[in-house]
Amino acid sequence: MSFNDHQSHFENIREQLASELKRARHTIFAAVAWLTDEYLLDILTNKASEGVSIQLIISGSHYNEKSRFRSLTDAGGEVYTVGGGDVINDRFMHNKFCVIDYKKVVTGSFNWTKNASTNEENIVVINDERIAYQYSEKCIELIKRGEVIDFDSSNEIRISFFAPKTLVDSAESVKLEWKVENATEVSISNIGQLQPISGSHSVKINQDMTFVLTATDGEFKKSKTVFVRTIRYPKILSFAASEKAIVRGISLKLSWSVENAKRIEIDNGVGQVEANGEKQVSPVCDTFFTLTAYGETQNATKSVKVVVFPLPTITDISIPVPTKIRLETDIGLFENKVPTSLQLGNVKNDIIQRVPKIDFIFSDIQTNPPTIQEIASSLRKQAHDLTMPYVEKTGKLNLFKSAILDRLQIAFKNDWRASQVISQIRKTYGI
Repeated sequence: MSFNDHQSHFENIREQLASELKRARHTIFAAVAWLTDEYLLDILTNKASEGVSIQLIISGSHYNEKSRFRSLTDAGGEVYTVGGGDVINDRFMHNKFCVIDYKKVVTGSFNWTKNASTNEENIVVINDERIAYQYSEKCIELIKRGEVIDFDSSNEIRISFFAPKTLVDSAESVKLEWKVENATEVSISNIGQLQPISGSHSVKINQDMTFVLTATDGEFKKSKTVFVRTIRYPKILSFAASEKAIVRGISLKLSWSVENAKRIEIDNGVGQVEANGEKQVSPVCDTFFTLTAYGETQNATKSVKVVVFPLPTITDISIPVPTKIRLETDIGLFENKVPTSLQLGNVKNDIIQRVPKIDFIFSDIQTNPPTIQEIASSLRKQAHDLTMPYVEKTGKLNLFKSAILDRLQIAFKNDWRASQVISQIRKTYGI
């Protein structure tokens, strides 16, 4: 069910949640009381490996075994525990929501646990940037109250250091947030020495930047890195078809060039393609080909239209011979270009410069044998012009017919179609 671009789910909740997490492009905040579902944890780990900023907040419950989250922290994610582990304690961290790319909130009764999928649960997906911002601010508040999980046991220094947004427009400001425990000095590269030990600092980002926070306590030292990138918007430099119109059965070439796209697809059966390339296609009807370049935060599209004309066909043809002949033909096209005045609509160019050729022809007489008058009319002559002297013996009738056909053959000696018809008449009637 959907309303105002929000969706509620009561079935297959785990799969719906996983699908939303996989779509994240740059930021995931998650605040869940328990996380024991390895499948969902693996998705967060994989997204962290792709450079997505992962901030995971869990309760202090013993069910959240800390060693389970090592792969996530090794991939660059941060994990925090908030509050105690007893659900009856005051202010137990009992949230069950995540914020994706500052645009989407997924929340509901569903716990991120192995057993939750067997329960009657629900989630709602809220596509609202204003609400997403409010939920992300709640996560930052919980992070400041929480304790970061640190698997580096070389010393007692603990560092929480992150940028709520790690993918920004050029010239946009980013707030760096940090909290350091058991250290006396803190500095951040490109910023300098900082006090207090916990705080935030806004930085304008004009290009990709790496910030390294270093915390020291005498001879002990730890550091953590945050990488902030500027958005690369996808740009379609070119997308064109080699022909604007073709005759059906002829191929054409699509060519394209794209920058800053994570994935590129062309519809109508072409599929996923590289950033620069070309593809032969043979549409059978008028077709719009649309190229979509998928970027980090938005997509770009461009379309080209190809007009497809049907292949010419001949069914019946009337020629100046004694009768009407039905022709069955198989018409192809010469590929070489020749000058021609033929036009198809407003299109000229190459498609009208292909010459039809007849690969096969079959003829059949559809009427009774012609009379002398019909032959004369077809030749635009008088009947007496074709009349032979009277023949008394009927046995010489074939000679009379043959003489008429001989005259016709001479009259149409330069017309191969009429000659073929005359030959067919001779064969059919044994003349």
